[in-house]
Amino acid sequence: MALNKLAESSSVYNGDFHAHSPLKMTDGERTDKNLHCAATKMETQPWFRVDLQNVHQVDHVVVYTGWSNGEPCNAYQVRVGVTTSWSEMTSCGEGSQAKDETIVCKDCLLGRYVQLQMKSVDASCHIVTCELEVIATVV
Repeated sequence: MALNKLAESSSVYNGDFHAHSPLKMTDGERTDKNLHCAATKMETQPWFRVDLQNVHQVDHVVVYTGWSNGEPCNAYQVRVGVTTSWSEMTSCGEGSQAKDETIVCKDCLLGRYVQLQMKSVDASCHIVTCELEVIATVV
């Protein structure tokens, strides 16, 4: 459901929208490891968000990470909601940038927006994601 959908981020690594735009995580390219993946700059609780454009029943989210090792801040949470407000979204689950992950929502969640956000409040964290797939059904 996320393929070629609008994506946003809290920032873009080095301001390089060509190489690290959040749209890189919805372009269908899963294998760009560390080359041209969506990436934020180092900041406190960076995030990526995808607009599915309609409300869907989200079953699970597949995150293809851009990091293969050594990322000190790797724990993130995935939330789903009908608004872009993090506090109004419902948690789908948690994952780690250390590997590609499938985050299965405990309950199928209704939402238009899917957001991935670092859990750490360390200001030296960033997210690198090559692709974000959302498995859902239209409501």
